[in-house]
Amino acid sequence: MKRAVFLLTFILFFAKTFSQKSFTSLKVEDGLSHNSVISMLQDHRGFLWFGTKDGLNRYDGYNFKVFRHQNGDADSLGSNFIRCLHEINDFIWVGTDTGLFRYNEKTESFSLIESTKDKPILDIQGDLNSHLWFIASGNLHRMELNSNNPAEEIYDQFYASFLTRNSSGKVYVASSENIYEFEPDNNSFKKLDFKNRDTGELVITNITSKGKDSLYIGTKNKGAFVFNTATGQLKSLLREKENPLFVREFLEVGEKELWIASESGIFIYNKETGTYTNSRKSYNNPYSLSDNAIYSLVQDKEKGIWIGTYFGGVNYYPKQYTPIKRYFPKV
Repeated sequence: MKRAVFLLTFILFFAKTFSQKSFTSLKVEDGLSHNSVISMLQDHRGFLWFGTKDGLNRYDGYNFKVFRHQNGDADSLGSNFIRCLHEINDFIWVGTDTGLFRYNEKTESFSLIESTKDKPILDIQGDLNSHLWFIASGNLHRMELNSNNPAEEIYDQFYASFLTRNSSGKVYVASSENIYEFEPDNNSFKKLDFKNRDTGELVITNITSKGKDSLYIGTKNKGAFVFNTATGQLKSLLREKENPLFVREFLEVGEKELWIASESGIFIYNKETGTYTNSRKSYNNPYSLSDNAIYSLVQDKEKGIWIGTYFGGVNYYPKQYTPIKRYFPKV
């Protein structure tokens, strides 16, 4: 009896059940060009692309191929700092800190959009009319893709930072303080007002579409919000105690979950109950996130989730079939 009590006490004292999700990681030692992963996508062929501070990585599930700037090679990237990635009409567009490039998968080469030379590309988005929208040095550009000589238009009414498109095709643009909706009938932007803005000043760090009438908004120090574009209502998703919280990206996973990438790990928000959990790096758990600064999220065709971090490379969370509880000794 004493032995049983001792063993139970030992287990309770030295063991911890990790309810957090279990992740694997890919880092420089695995072939990744840099451990700061700023942007990601999966292309139409199934390759995963990771944009880092030192090169663009293509991953086939086994090996990496790294694309970098090559001195004297006009067909290489103009910079190794990859800010954003987007695919439209089976072409990959690469935003760097010195311009926007289109990738040719047949020749594995890159061509510069001349109007963006030496300009940082902040965001890229395609619409339903084969236009490519991108932000270069704060100016919003729209380029016609279905043309041998694509026309390009620049909108400079405000300093643009972020782009998104909803399921019905509406394009939204954010500055650091405001959100604008594109009105194609008069080729202009309408500022959207927050009707219940009792949160103080918001510094916007991301916008992501949610269906037809809502946007997710990430902020620099006030966490995450959902904004109804039809009613103007703004709702905080996380509790005040989480602030200051820097939110960088959103990913809807299935019907119930919203993954929120932040500087404090990943918040997994249940859209039905309004509850959430927070996955963070734990030094005593080899299956935890490899870093708390989360910059990018992508769900692949097999429903696995890829997570780009600032110091810890890429993390991967596979689709779950049988949940497993893991136990680790406390230190």
